Amino acid sequence: MNAVHHRAVPATMSLATACLVASLAGCGADRLAAPQLHSDAALGATLVRLPDGSVSMHAVATNTGNTAIYLTYAEYCAFIGMSVRGPQGDVPRDDPCSSIIPLCVLPEPLRPGKRVERHFVFDGKQYGDTCNSLHPIPPGSYEVVATFTWSAAAGGPRTTLTRAISFDWPPP
Repeated sequence: MNAVHHRAVPATMSLATACLVASLAGCGADRLAAPQLHSDAALGATLVRLPDGSVSMHAVATNTGNTAIYLTYAEYCAFIGMSVRGPQGDVPRDDPCSSIIPLCVLPEPLRPGKRVERHFVFDGKQYGDTCNSLHPIPPGSYEVVATFTWSAAAGGPRTTLTRAISFDWPPP
């Protein structure tokens, strides 16, 4: 008497129809969006005076983005460059007669969240214009400068981060 008759609804739907329905309904658009890639890095540094009067700088560069970044060598196959500046400009830290040039291997990209570090100690000595002419720096205010250069793509435009921390010489 009270029989219910079910009708089968055709369940075949073309891919084009499914996409049209999804776009009209606003469904799925967020799930289909490409991930947003963001390249960024940070450079931090600390400076301490050692018991012998030398200054020690520790620098850390971190990939703070969500994609790998490409590194650039600064000096001696290190990714973070270190220099000392004083009243007369850059302090020469290398013997002008030294011809040692290290062979650096091609660096791997730095993955998100990973970091590179460099430790540097400066003992207050500088080179002159002649070979083996190491002598003390004159008294005054100086700064140790850390630099880190990276790019979002291999061979792409480079970004350089710099941190400078001051110290007085001679030590108190």
